[in-house]
Amino acid sequence: MEYIRKKRWANYSSPKCKEYLRNDFSHECAYCKLQEQEVGIVGLDFFEIDHFKPQSLNLPDKHKYYNLYYCCEKCNNEKSDIWDIKLLDPCSDDIFSR
Repeated sequence: MEYIRKKRWANYSSPKCKEYLRNDFSHECAYCKLQEQEVGIVGLDFFEIDHFKPQSLNLPDKHKYYNLYYCCEKCNNEKSDIWDIKLLDPCSDDIFSR
């Protein structure tokens, strides 16, 4: 397990949500581990909130904090609405092991 998130009251529409995710994910992309400092001046604007289980699934808890991940724009665009039960979860699976 790579990331351990705190239990938060925030959800997708909460003003502090991105800030909380940013801290819980150590200022780096949950999927590729790109760090904010590596992208320089664009920093915060290059990182987004990803719905791990996509909004397109229309699940009732899609905007809950535990379904939200801090990730870079590139990974968010590549993952898009892809979902499969076999998809590795950076909060519960060791996705960076060799």
